[in-house]
Amino acid sequence: MHEDSTFLSGSILQEDQAFVLYHLPGADMLQVSLLAPDATAVPPADAASFAVGRFDCFTQSEPCFFRIRISYSVSPGEFRPEQSLAGLGIGRYEGRDYEKALFCANVNRAVQAMERGEFQKVVLSRPKWKAGVSAKQTGTLLRELCAAYPLSFVCLFHHPQLGCWITATPELLLNRSGDILQTVSLAGTRVSAEGAGAWGSKELAEQQWVTDYIQHVLEDNGVRDLERQGPETLRTGHIEHLRTRFSGRISNKNTFGEVLKALHPTPAVGGVPKERAAAFISGQEGYDRQLYSGFCGPVDADGSASLFVQLRTARIYTNGTLYFVGAGITAASHAEAEWEETENKYRILAQFLQSE
Repeated sequence: MHEDSTFLSGSILQEDQAFVLYHLPGADMLQVSLLAPDATAVPPADAASFAVGRFDCFTQSEPCFFRIRISYSVSPGEFRPEQSLAGLGIGRYEGRDYEKALFCANVNRAVQAMERGEFQKVVLSRPKWKAGVSAKQTGTLLRELCAAYPLSFVCLFHHPQLGCWITATPELLLNRSGDILQTVSLAGTRVSAEGAGAWGSKELAEQQWVTDYIQHVLEDNGVRDLERQGPETLRTGHIEHLRTRFSGRISNKNTFGEVLKALHPTPAVGGVPKERAAAFISGQEGYDRQLYSGFCGPVDADGSASLFVQLRTARIYTNGTLYFVGAGITAASHAEAEWEETENKYRILAQFLQSE
C-alpha cells in the first residue's frame, strides 16, 4: 500500500472517528471512507454518502446519510492498518444472553399464530453474546472476510454513537444505476452439503412469499420492464440460500426512495404481511435489534446507490461481541431446527471474530 494510503488509514481508523470500510460484491477493491459525524435524513445533493437504517426505519426512526469527507480505494491484500479490532470497540455491553427456551417459545407462538391465520411468515431473531474481543488486526479480518465471502457485502461501520459493526451480508436490498433498479428475494436457508438435492417445501414456500411480495411492491411503485430470474441457489460459506433476482427501470429520481420505503423491511427480515409480522416481532422478541436487519451502503451524489440488508452482523463492544442472528418462521417450522439455523448463521462471522 502506498505511504499516503497508510497515513490516511492511520488517521481515519480512530476510535473517536466516524468511518466505514466496505467491499462490494465481486469488486477488486476495498473502499475506506472518513464520514461526517452528523447524519441527514436525505442524501446530500452535492456529495457521496453512506446510508444506515434500522429495522424500524420509516416507522419509528429515520434513515441516516453520513457525508463522505475523505475516501480512497485499496486492494484488500494491501490494506494493513495497525489498528486492531479490540481497539475499535465502543461502549460496554451490560445485557444478558438470549436463552434458547425463550427463542423456541417465540417460534412456537409464531407457528400457533400462523395456524390461526394471523400471518404467513415471520422472521424471529436473537442476540448472542461472546465476552472478549479478538486482537486480530482490522486489515487481517477484512482480508479474510473478503476472501471467504467475495459475493457478499463486507463492511466495517464505526460511529461513536451508533457503535462498531462488522457485516458480511449476501442480501442486496436495492441497487440503482441510472434508471436501472435491481433487488433480490433471498429466503430459504440450509447448511451446504454434498448431494443436498432439491429444496424442501418449507424453504420453497418461504422463498415464494418473499418473491411475490417484492414483485408486488416493484409493480405498485412504477418499476417498468420488470425482469425476474430464479430461484437459484446462492452459497455463502457453509450456508445456502434461495435467491430470485429482479431488475427493472424507474422513471424519476423519487421512485428509488419510494421503492426503498415500500420494500423495507422485506419479508426476508420481517414477514408477510409486513405490518402484522412487524407487530408480532415488536411484541415477542423482547430486545432491540439496533442496526441488525436494517440496511446500509454507499450512495453517490448522482443518485446511484447500492444498499444491502444488514444480516450476518455483529456489534463490537469493549468487553465482547454481540452477534445478531435470525430465522424465517412458517407454519411448517420446528423450534429446535430454527434454533440450529441461527447457530449456523452465528458461525459465519464468529469463526473470524473469535480467532486471534
